[in-house]
Amino acid sequence: MLDAHDPSRRVCPDFTSEEFANDRRDLTSAECTNAAAAKLLERVWKVNHRSDVAKWQQHREDESIKVVEAMRLQAEQQAESRKAAETEAEETQILAPYAQRKLDKGSYVEMWYFTDEGIVEVTKTASQAEDESMHPIIDPITKVTAWVPAAVKRAPGSMFKDDEELTMEQISIASPRMLLAMEAAAWPEERVNMMVNIWGKLLSHKKRSSANALDVKSLIVYQAEQHRKWHLAIATPRGAWNIGIISEEVLKGVSDEVYQKDREKKDKELRAKVSLFKPIPSTSPVLLSCSSYLQLKRADSSLKKKAPEPRIPH
Repeated sequence: MLDAHDPSRRVCPDFTSEEFANDRRDLTSAECTNAAAAKLLERVWKVNHRSDVAKWQQHREDESIKVVEAMRLQAEQQAESRKAAETEAEETQILAPYAQRKLDKGSYVEMWYFTDEGIVEVTKTASQAEDESMHPIIDPITKVTAWVPAAVKRAPGSMFKDDEELTMEQISIASPRMLLAMEAAAWPEERVNMMVNIWGKLLSHKKRSSANALDVKSLIVYQAEQHRKWHLAIATPRGAWNIGIISEEVLKGVSDEVYQKDREKKDKELRAKVSLFKPIPSTSPVLLSCSSYLQLKRADSSLKKKAPEPRIPH
């Protein structure tokens, strides 16, 4: 993975240790003591380290640009193919009318409608497409309520998901489709470019290649929250910020929340398991009845011992 070569993770070695004795000896002279030689080695290491970090960051930036350009090229190629295809009219009807109307207004639309699962769901509910009413759908685990079109909610086994619950693979599939739909809805080029940038940079972010699933989850939640807040901010007097620039500070806060929720979930599951093995309280009716039985048994045994032995008449 790329993270394994990230120079920013390197720690400056201890140049006063025995490992670098020969290096210090090469620099030691009448003017340069052993301690001064160690300081000099440390200074040289830091200079080289800063250079390596700068090169690495430039490399990451170049990779992000490549991903963004690839997404743009993919979107353009899909647009050209769609224009040339005989089934263009049919394909434009695949997108949920609800999602298309939201895009036409420049409003926020969940990415799920542009995933493979979302498109399949829409085709199942095509006969109900004219129903514009919204209904709540409650996640059975998180208890979070989301509002979705009635047509989708009525579909048996609907797989509707908020952006936070999508996978990175689903985002990579849905984002080019959303870009095409935004262009078709005549979104300002500046806004489209911002969306190109945020998706491209997230898909090439160093957390994307992390072995820890929570790091990837952080990117997904960051995209969902920023996308939603950005649309809300557009209508405010100050307007929205450039969502195409990733805020590492905000991402860190999101990551902390993701880790905290995961810990709380695991703690809750652990408490549920432990509760299955709790001992029966001493006041339990079962134990009381057993205790009463033992007391009666001891009392009966005591009476038998105290009873006089019968005399045999002579």
